[in-house]
Amino acid sequence: MKTTLLFALLMAMSTFAASQKTIETQPAEVMYLVGSDHMPEYKIELKKCSTKGQIILSNGRTAPALNCFIVDKKDYIGGTLISSDNTTEIVDIKMEPLGESGAKFIVMGKSFDMSFTLVDGMILRIGGEEVTFHTEGKGVWKISKKS
Repeated sequence: MKTTLLFALLMAMSTFAASQKTIETQPAEVMYLVGSDHMPEYKIELKKCSTKGQIILSNGRTAPALNCFIVDKKDYIGGTLISSDNTTEIVDIKMEPLGESGAKFIVMGKSFDMSFTLVDGMILRIGGEEVTFHTEGKGVWKISKKS
């Protein structure tokens, strides 16, 4: 399974690299991919995130792309968590260590929570006031900034 994921990531990166312009980064920024090569509506994009305020979990793991939401969670708390036909207000966003080297990203709502690990989920799109995620077995879900 890890080989398949690595191969898919390398293929996605080569496809992405062939179709994109250069993006410049500053020393305090990290680059990451969002999107999926299996879901055409979520094309692969290259994003950058500041390493300022980067969270390091007790197992030493960092997840720079997810850190953006943890560091800026005040923008999302009070916003909306949407999964299928269910909607709730976001009350917290956190990342927890999982085993020796994993991490779990959790969006907590008043009536339900959504989460994913670095193995079973991904960021599909970051756009303006809304972020779209995918978790295996749970499907696509979104969070929106508070108004």
